[in-house]
Amino acid sequence: FDGRVDHRSYERQGIERVPQVHEGSRVRAMENRAKAEAEAAGVEYEPVTLRGAQNAERRMANAEMAEASRELDMWCRPTVMDALLRNLRGLCLYALAAAKGFRDFRERLKGWGAATAWKGRDFWVYDEDEPRAASLMADLDPKLGEYLSDNSAEVELERISCMRDAYIADVKRREKEYRGGVSAESRGGGYMLADMPKLKLPRPAPEIADDADVKQAISSAWQRCDAWRLSHAKDAPKPKPRPGGGSASQQQTQRRKEQPSHERNPNIGQDR
Repeated sequence: FDGRVDHRSYERQGIERVPQVHEGSRVRAMENRAKAEAEAAGVEYEPVTLRGAQNAERRMANAEMAEASRELDMWCRPTVMDALLRNLRGLCLYALAAAKGFRDFRERLKGWGAATAWKGRDFWVYDEDEPRAASLMADLDPKLGEYLSDNSAEVELERISCMRDAYIADVKRREKEYRGGVSAESRGGGYMLADMPKLKLPRPAPEIADDADVKQAISSAWQRCDAWRLSHAKDAPKPKPRPGGGSASQQQTQRRKEQPSHERNPNIGQDR
Protein backbone atom coordinates (compact mmCIF):
# COMPACT_ATOMS: atom_id res chain seq x y z
CA PHE A 1 0.00 0.00 0.00
CA ASP A 2 1.46 3.33 -1.11
CA GLY A 3 0.33 5.96 1.35
CA ARG A 4 2.49 8.84 0.04
CA VAL A 5 0.77 12.19 -0.55
CA ASP A 6 0.97 13.63 -4.05
CA HIS A 7 1.66 17.36 -3.70
CA ARG A 8 1.38 18.11 -7.40
CA SER A 9 -1.45 20.30 -8.63
CA TYR A 10 -4.67 18.68 -9.80
CA GLU A 11 -3.79 19.72 -13.35
CA ARG A 12 -0.39 17.98 -13.23
CA GLN A 13 -2.01 14.91 -11.67
CA GLY A 14 -4.50 14.75 -14.53
CA ILE A 15 -7.48 15.35 -12.27
CA GLU A 16 -10.32 17.43 -13.68
CA ARG A 17 -11.74 20.08 -11.37
CA VAL A 18 -15.04 21.92 -11.25
CA PRO A 19 -14.09 25.62 -11.58
CA GLN A 20 -15.11 27.90 -8.72
CA VAL A 21 -17.01 31.14 -9.16
CA HIS A 22 -15.29 34.44 -8.50
CA GLU A 23 -16.27 35.70 -5.07
CA GLY A 24 -14.85 39.19 -5.01
CA SER A 25 -13.35 41.05 -2.06
CA ARG A 26 -16.69 41.87 -0.42
CA VAL A 27 -17.99 38.28 -0.53
CA ARG A 28 -14.62 36.96 0.63
CA ALA A 29 -14.60 39.38 3.59
CA MET A 30 -18.11 38.32 4.61
CA GLU A 31 -17.17 34.62 4.46
CA ASN A 32 -13.95 35.17 6.42
CA ARG A 33 -15.86 37.06 9.14
CA ALA A 34 -18.49 34.28 9.34
CA LYS A 35 -15.78 31.62 9.56
CA ALA A 36 -13.98 33.49 12.39
CA GLU A 37 -17.24 33.91 14.33
CA ALA A 38 -18.05 30.20 13.92
CA GLU A 39 -14.61 29.20 15.20
CA ALA A 40 -14.96 31.53 18.20
CA ALA A 41 -18.37 30.10 19.03
CA GLY A 42 -17.17 26.52 18.54
CA VAL A 43 -19.73 25.73 15.86
CA GLU A 44 -19.41 24.49 12.31
CA TYR A 45 -18.89 27.17 9.69
CA GLU A 46 -21.55 27.54 7.02
CA PRO A 47 -21.31 29.92 4.05
CA VAL A 48 -23.37 33.08 4.40
CA THR A 49 -23.43 34.13 0.73
CA LEU A 50 -24.70 32.43 -2.41
CA ARG A 51 -21.29 32.42 -4.06
CA GLY A 52 -19.68 31.14 -0.89
CA ALA A 53 -22.17 28.24 -0.76
CA GLN A 54 -21.59 27.46 -4.45
CA ASN A 55 -17.82 27.34 -3.99
CA ALA A 56 -18.14 25.17 -0.85
CA GLU A 57 -20.13 22.60 -2.85
CA ARG A 58 -17.60 22.70 -5.69
CA ARG A 59 -14.65 22.30 -3.34
CA MET A 60 -16.35 19.23 -1.84
CA ALA A 61 -17.01 17.79 -5.31
CA ASN A 62 -13.39 18.38 -6.35
CA ALA A 63 -12.10 16.63 -3.22
CA GLU A 64 -14.35 13.62 -3.89
CA MET A 65 -13.17 13.40 -7.51
CA ALA A 66 -9.54 13.63 -6.42
CA GLU A 67 -10.01 10.84 -3.87
CA ALA A 68 -11.74 8.64 -6.45
CA SER A 69 -8.94 9.25 -8.92
CA ARG A 70 -6.28 8.32 -6.35
CA GLU A 71 -8.11 5.09 -5.44
CA LEU A 72 -8.45 4.16 -9.12
CA ASP A 73 -4.77 4.84 -9.66
CA MET A 74 -3.84 2.59 -6.72
CA TRP A 75 -5.97 -0.26 -8.07
CA CYS A 76 -4.31 0.07 -11.49
CA ARG A 77 -0.77 -0.03 -10.10
CA PRO A 78 1.06 -3.38 -10.02
CA THR A 79 0.94 -4.77 -6.47
CA VAL A 80 2.72 -7.51 -4.57
CA MET A 81 -0.37 -9.69 -4.98
CA ASP A 82 -0.22 -9.23 -8.74
CA ALA A 83 3.43 -10.29 -8.72
CA LEU A 84 2.64 -13.41 -6.68
CA LEU A 85 -0.16 -14.39 -9.06
CA ARG A 86 2.13 -13.89 -12.05
CA ASN A 87 4.67 -16.12 -10.33
CA LEU A 88 1.99 -18.79 -9.79
CA ARG A 89 1.08 -18.60 -13.46
CA GLY A 90 4.70 -19.10 -14.48
CA LEU A 91 5.16 -22.05 -12.13
CA CYS A 92 1.99 -23.71 -13.44
CA LEU A 93 3.11 -23.33 -17.04
CA TYR A 94 6.59 -24.71 -16.26
CA ALA A 95 5.09 -27.67 -14.40
CA LEU A 96 2.63 -28.30 -17.22
CA ALA A 97 5.44 -28.48 -19.76
CA ALA A 98 7.50 -30.94 -17.69
CA ALA A 99 4.85 -33.07 -15.95
CA LYS A 100 3.97 -36.62 -16.99
CA GLY A 101 0.43 -36.53 -15.67
CA PHE A 102 -1.77 -34.54 -13.35
CA ARG A 103 -0.37 -36.08 -10.16
CA ASP A 104 3.17 -35.29 -11.30
CA PHE A 105 1.99 -31.76 -12.11
CA ARG A 106 0.75 -31.27 -8.53
CA GLU A 107 3.92 -32.74 -7.01
CA ARG A 108 6.11 -30.39 -9.04
CA LEU A 109 4.11 -27.37 -7.91
CA LYS A 110 4.39 -28.50 -4.29
CA GLY A 111 8.16 -28.78 -4.62
CA TRP A 112 8.32 -25.22 -5.92
CA GLY A 113 6.30 -23.70 -3.07
CA ALA A 114 2.97 -23.54 -4.88
CA ALA A 115 0.32 -25.51 -3.01
CA THR A 116 -2.90 -26.82 -4.52
CA ALA A 117 -6.34 -27.53 -3.10
CA TRP A 118 -9.75 -28.67 -4.24
CA LYS A 119 -12.78 -26.57 -3.34
CA GLY A 120 -15.68 -28.63 -4.54
CA ARG A 121 -14.86 -29.35 -8.16
CA ASP A 122 -12.67 -26.26 -8.56
CA PHE A 123 -8.89 -26.66 -8.56
CA TRP A 124 -7.08 -23.82 -6.79
CA VAL A 125 -3.41 -22.86 -6.74
CA TYR A 126 -1.95 -20.65 -4.02
CA ASP A 127 1.35 -19.47 -2.62
CA GLU A 128 2.42 -21.44 0.47
CA ASP A 129 4.00 -18.38 2.09
CA GLU A 130 1.09 -16.06 1.25
CA PRO A 131 -2.17 -18.06 1.08
CA ARG A 132 -4.11 -14.92 0.13
CA ALA A 133 -2.37 -15.09 -3.25
CA ALA A 134 -4.71 -17.74 -4.63
CA SER A 135 -6.51 -18.28 -7.90
CA LEU A 136 -8.48 -20.83 -9.81
CA MET A 137 -5.92 -22.59 -11.96
CA ALA A 138 -8.08 -22.13 -15.05
CA ASP A 139 -8.11 -18.34 -14.50
CA LEU A 140 -4.32 -18.00 -14.47
CA ASP A 141 -3.83 -18.80 -18.15
CA PRO A 142 -5.98 -20.16 -21.03
CA LYS A 143 -3.52 -23.03 -21.54
CA LEU A 144 -4.13 -24.22 -17.98
CA GLY A 145 -7.87 -24.14 -18.47
CA GLU A 146 -7.53 -26.15 -21.70
CA TYR A 147 -5.36 -28.72 -19.92
CA LEU A 148 -7.98 -29.26 -17.22
CA SER A 149 -10.70 -29.67 -19.84
CA ASP A 150 -8.70 -32.02 -22.08
CA ASN A 151 -7.71 -34.25 -19.14
CA SER A 152 -10.97 -34.10 -17.21
CA ALA A 153 -11.10 -37.87 -16.54
CA GLU A 154 -7.59 -37.96 -15.02
CA VAL A 155 -8.25 -34.76 -13.09
CA GLU A 156 -11.47 -36.21 -11.66
CA LEU A 157 -9.69 -39.38 -10.51
CA GLU A 158 -7.05 -37.27 -8.78
CA ARG A 159 -9.74 -35.13 -7.15
CA ILE A 160 -11.46 -38.21 -5.72
CA SER A 161 -8.10 -39.62 -4.58
CA CYS A 162 -7.30 -36.39 -2.74
CA MET A 163 -10.78 -36.39 -1.22
CA ARG A 164 -10.29 -39.97 0.02
CA ASP A 165 -6.85 -39.25 1.51
CA ALA A 166 -8.13 -36.12 3.23
CA TYR A 167 -11.11 -37.96 4.74
CA ILE A 168 -8.98 -40.84 6.05
CA ALA A 169 -6.53 -38.34 7.57
CA ASP A 170 -9.46 -36.55 9.24
CA VAL A 171 -10.73 -39.86 10.67
CA LYS A 172 -7.30 -40.56 12.19
CA ARG A 173 -7.14 -37.06 13.64
CA ARG A 174 -10.60 -37.39 15.22
CA GLU A 175 -9.71 -40.82 16.62
CA LYS A 176 -6.56 -39.43 18.23
CA GLU A 177 -8.47 -36.52 19.76
CA TYR A 178 -11.21 -38.85 21.03
CA ARG A 179 -8.77 -41.21 22.71
CA GLY A 180 -6.95 -38.28 24.25
CA GLY A 181 -10.24 -36.97 25.64
CA VAL A 182 -11.12 -40.38 27.10
CA SER A 183 -7.71 -40.61 28.78
CA ALA A 184 -8.11 -37.12 30.23
CA GLU A 185 -11.53 -38.00 31.67
CA SER A 186 -10.07 -41.17 33.16
CA ARG A 187 -7.24 -39.28 34.86
CA GLY A 188 -9.66 -36.64 36.14
CA GLY A 189 -11.61 -39.06 38.31
CA GLY A 190 -13.03 -41.45 35.78
CA TYR A 191 -16.38 -41.67 34.08
CA MET A 192 -19.33 -44.00 33.79
CA LEU A 193 -19.66 -45.84 30.51
CA ALA A 194 -23.06 -44.30 29.73
CA ASP A 195 -21.66 -40.78 30.20
CA MET A 196 -18.94 -41.12 27.56
CA PRO A 197 -20.36 -40.81 24.02
CA LYS A 198 -19.00 -42.91 21.21
CA LEU A 199 -16.77 -41.58 18.46
CA LYS A 200 -18.68 -39.51 15.92
CA LEU A 201 -17.41 -39.23 12.36
CA PRO A 202 -18.68 -37.04 9.50
CA ARG A 203 -20.47 -38.76 6.67
CA PRO A 204 -18.12 -39.27 3.70
CA ALA A 205 -18.91 -37.57 0.41
CA PRO A 206 -20.93 -39.62 -2.08
CA GLU A 207 -17.88 -39.98 -4.35
CA ILE A 208 -15.94 -41.90 -1.67
CA ALA A 209 -18.73 -43.41 0.43
CA ASP A 210 -18.28 -46.88 -1.13
CA ASP A 211 -14.48 -46.80 -1.20
CA ALA A 212 -12.96 -49.85 0.53
CA ASP A 213 -10.20 -47.85 2.24
CA VAL A 214 -12.70 -45.33 3.58
CA LYS A 215 -14.96 -48.07 4.95
CA GLN A 216 -11.98 -49.79 6.58
CA ALA A 217 -10.79 -46.55 8.17
CA ILE A 218 -14.25 -45.86 9.63
CA SER A 219 -14.73 -49.41 10.93
CA SER A 220 -11.26 -49.61 12.48
CA ALA A 221 -11.59 -46.23 14.17
CA TRP A 222 -14.95 -47.17 15.69
CA GLN A 223 -13.66 -50.51 16.96
CA ARG A 224 -10.51 -49.07 18.51
CA CYS A 225 -12.35 -46.17 20.14
CA ASP A 226 -15.09 -48.43 21.52
CA ALA A 227 -12.46 -50.70 23.06
CA TRP A 228 -10.60 -47.67 24.46
CA ARG A 229 -13.82 -46.21 25.88
CA LEU A 230 -14.76 -49.53 27.49
CA SER A 231 -11.33 -50.14 29.00
CA HIS A 232 -11.24 -46.73 30.76
CA ALA A 233 -14.79 -46.67 32.17
CA LYS A 234 -15.24 -47.09 35.93
CA ASP A 235 -18.20 -49.43 35.54
CA ALA A 236 -16.74 -51.49 32.68
CA PRO A 237 -17.11 -55.25 33.24
CA LYS A 238 -13.78 -56.77 34.21
CA PRO A 239 -12.67 -60.04 32.58
CA LYS A 240 -13.11 -63.06 34.86
CA PRO A 241 -9.83 -64.64 36.02
CA ARG A 242 -9.15 -68.09 34.63
CA PRO A 243 -8.69 -71.04 37.02
CA GLY A 244 -5.06 -71.34 37.98
CA GLY A 245 -4.35 -67.71 37.20
CA GLY A 246 -2.64 -66.28 34.18
CA SER A 247 -3.87 -65.86 30.64
CA ALA A 248 -5.01 -68.65 28.35
CA SER A 249 -1.69 -68.69 26.48
CA GLN A 250 0.28 -68.83 29.75
CA GLN A 251 -1.83 -71.75 31.01
CA GLN A 252 -1.36 -73.64 27.74
CA THR A 253 2.42 -73.15 27.93
CA GLN A 254 2.45 -74.41 31.54
CA ARG A 255 0.48 -77.56 30.61
CA ARG A 256 2.89 -78.34 27.78
CA LYS A 257 5.83 -78.06 30.16
CA GLU A 258 4.19 -80.49 32.59
CA GLN A 259 3.60 -83.13 29.91
CA PRO A 260 6.25 -85.85 29.35
CA SER A 261 8.22 -85.39 26.18
CA HIS A 262 6.77 -88.52 24.52
CA GLU A 263 3.22 -87.14 25.09
CA ARG A 264 4.10 -83.78 23.60
CA ASN A 265 5.55 -85.52 20.52
CA PRO A 266 4.24 -89.08 19.92
CA ASN A 267 7.05 -89.75 17.43
CA ILE A 268 9.75 -89.52 20.08
CA GLY A 269 11.14 -92.96 21.04
CA GLN A 270 9.57 -94.84 18.09
CA ASP A 271 11.60 -96.84 15.61
CA ARG A 272 11.41 -95.58 12.07
